Amino acid sequence: TPGAVILAPTGIEGATVNGNTQYWQLEDLTWDCRGLGDPGSGANCVSINWRPGPQEAPEATSHIALRRIALTHVANPPGSHSTGIQAFANDVTIEDFTMDGTSIQDGDYQGSHCMYVAGSRQVFRRGTLRNCGGYGIQRNDTDMTWTQGNRGNQIVDIRIEDAGRRASGSRGCLALYHNQQGVLVAGVTCVRSRSQGMLVEGKGSTGHVLVHNTIVGSATRCLSGGSDAS
Repeated sequence: TPGAVILAPTGIEGATVNGNTQYWQLEDLTWDCRGLGDPGSGANCVSINWRPGPQEAPEATSHIALRRIALTHVANPPGSHSTGIQAFANDVTIEDFTMDGTSIQDGDYQGSHCMYVAGSRQVFRRGTLRNCGGYGIQRNDTDMTWTQGNRGNQIVDIRIEDAGRRASGSRGCLALYHNQQGVLVAGVTCVRSRSQGMLVEGKGSTGHVLVHNTIVGSATRCLSGGSDAS
């Protein structure tokens, strides 16, 4: 387990990187997020947030790196929007990571994902995600207004086990939702999804490359192309 342990207080995020923040590196850290069990709080274990306004503005949050990190006991009680890592910013790198989402099962449709992300030039590689409630990784432009965003992203060499644990709603190993363009998904292993494996769906979801991936033991579809995607 990576270095120093940060115990997130009840209802308060373990780490929040907000607007006007650039070129931060967080390395060799473990977040214990069992204290996030505050219904309705929406507190994520780790959040990286751009400032309100244009995401490509010079002052927007960008160039944030998380390396050699672990997230344990990620909690998401009923009514919460909590996720393990929420990354809404450009030029984010997250690599060499593990996450245990055993408690992230019961939140609403926007919660309970191990990673919930949007932005351009994001790279996620060499990681393991276990027991996610919704999706292991969901890429989604939630407000559908950033038509030039979400480009140049990579999801590489990641293992996702036992995802989709919550009882209802969208769930599975990996989803590329609205307004995602040209995502590279390579070397991803999806094992024992309680629902589907990989989903490509939504307006503006186009041009993806999915290569050298392994999907085993999904409860429903291994790979699904949904409405509006090309």
